[in-house]
Amino acid sequence: MATACPRCGLVNPPGSQRCDCGYSLASRAGEPVTLTARDRALLVGRLVSKGGTVLLILSVVALVQMFRVGVNYRHALLLVGSLVSLAALFAYPARAAMEHGRPQRSLAGFLIGLGGFVPYLFGCYLVFYEGFWRLRALLDGFVFSVLLVSVLYIVGGYAVVSAIYKASEFARAVDDGRIRFNRD
Repeated sequence: MATACPRCGLVNPPGSQRCDCGYSLASRAGEPVTLTARDRALLVGRLVSKGGTVLLILSVVALVQMFRVGVNYRHALLLVGSLVSLAALFAYPARAAMEHGRPQRSLAGFLIGLGGFVPYLFGCYLVFYEGFWRLRALLDGFVFSVLLVSVLYIVGGYAVVSAIYKASEFARAVDDGRIRFNRD
């Protein structure tokens, strides 16, 4: 049976001994996990690092392409989408961690919560439009660079979607009380 990690909320395959966040699934099942400020920062960084790295690289590539061939809608969308997604990717779990499981109603909190959809939608755009749709160019003839770029967009988009999923599971675990924080 699949096991949900009590620290980050990620569902792990049956028989897993350790979660991606580093928590040992074999010990203290069901108890809330208490994290220090340092552990909280490390966990949030670990959850979003792959997606964040992809978004940083993508924004640099889009910026270089804008200077190289000029500004067009595609490069502008890649640049703006990657920068907004990067901000939302880090703000979403940080907000949950700062509220210590006691959600506070505010306009900023609402916008950050709603902003969690931005990396998801942008990751889907990378996978389906920049990745799979780009493969249609192979119908005219096989070009290895088209295949390589398509695969990179698909893998990068998956990393972004996976990162926001892990961040949302972390936020859910904090809201449910499965993760607690020491008062600093």
